[in-house]
Amino acid sequence: MDGDEIPDIDIDINGNGKPDINIDTDDDGKADENLYEINEWKPDKDSHKNGFLYDTIEIKQKTELEDNGITVENTDGTSFLPNYVLKVEDVTDVKQSEVTAGIKEFIKETQEVKKIYDVKLLKDNIEVQPNGTLKIKIPYGSIKNPILFRKNANGTYEKIEYKMEGNHLIYETDELGIVSMIGDKDNETSVNATYTANIGGALTGDHTNMYIKYVFLFSFLLITIIFKSKKQNDQ
Repeated sequence: MDGDEIPDIDIDINGNGKPDINIDTDDDGKADENLYEINEWKPDKDSHKNGFLYDTIEIKQKTELEDNGITVENTDGTSFLPNYVLKVEDVTDVKQSEVTAGIKEFIKETQEVKKIYDVKLLKDNIEVQPNGTLKIKIPYGSIKNPILFRKNANGTYEKIEYKMEGNHLIYETDELGIVSMIGDKDNETSVNATYTANIGGALTGDHTNMYIKYVFLFSFLLITIIFKSKKQNDQ
């Protein structure tokens, strides 16, 4: 903007003619994470008198960050700087036992840990906490009666108050980290898998139950007929 061929957005704080944020960490000539739109790429440093590798850069501001189905946004509506990235890791398998033990006093026998996420906000690839309050959106899928818990820095677990919107649980927080989702246990008993012991003691399918009903009904009718016949003969 001021004609010095360096964008006026504090990506060249030390004035060495190079951006302070490495937006091409794998050196493939393309910006990482689509944080920047490169209108013209000049890999030859000698082609620019100041050694600046880009002719024109357009900064893509993001009002929402997303990873692994979880999204975050600033509650005040401001955008995230391009060097901020959301990283969400599903750690259910490795932390399920730990979380189950930590919240056992809060959940019923009919409930279990369904999902555990490690939610991180990275600034220049370094984990940081939010500079303010974030709005978090977590999908709960087919989980019935979901409950959210957050693991605090001191190792304790705290229940998160949320509201539902569509297929997401939404809450606000100024602290990220381990978030666990609890839900009702799945019903493993199928209505078509009922078994009844037959006369010999072996387990059979539902047909045995039906046959027994017919045997009892037939026996009842037979006894009734015999009783009525004997009563008429006695008269």
